[in-house]
Amino acid sequence: MREVDRLAALVDELLEVAQPPEVRPRPTDLVALLESIWSGTLEGSAAEIPVAGDADKLRTVFLHLLGNAHRFSPAGGHVRVRVQRRGSCAEVTMTDEGIGIPPEEVERVFEGFFRGSNLAGSDPGGLGLGLHIAREIVRAHGGRIWAESGGTGTVMHMELPVADGTRSAD
Repeated sequence: MREVDRLAALVDELLEVAQPPEVRPRPTDLVALLESIWSGTLEGSAAEIPVAGDADKLRTVFLHLLGNAHRFSPAGGHVRVRVQRRGSCAEVTMTDEGIGIPPEEVERVFEGFFRGSNLAGSDPGGLGLGLHIAREIVRAHGGRIWAESGGTGTVMHMELPVADGTRSAD
């Protein structure tokens, strides 16, 4: 059954990549959304940060980012999640202590099916589509996503436009 679930998840990812993400934005509190899926300490804003977002799609982005951070970090490695408002944007930063991304490949990690050269000989699972899917969803929300890595550990950044005057519907 585990293999059937794994194959079903892979098919779902392939189907998601085959078409642009359909985003149904509504008032969403980014802080509350992150708190609903992140069991660790959420750094940064304790206040609501409203975005016009599709909570299900944004949840998918965060699950891909957190999944990668945990999958590529050593046992006992820490992942830090920070959310804050910067002017008209909400910024989410996820920092891990993992294997990192070779500096010359940082821009390529968002390409579909891309695998870093430092993964040679290992099988981390997946198809290399998670970050590609995350980027497309973030772009559909009018935001941007990027990575930084010096070869050890990775920092994933995401910015989304803030929707002032909205209340959380999530």
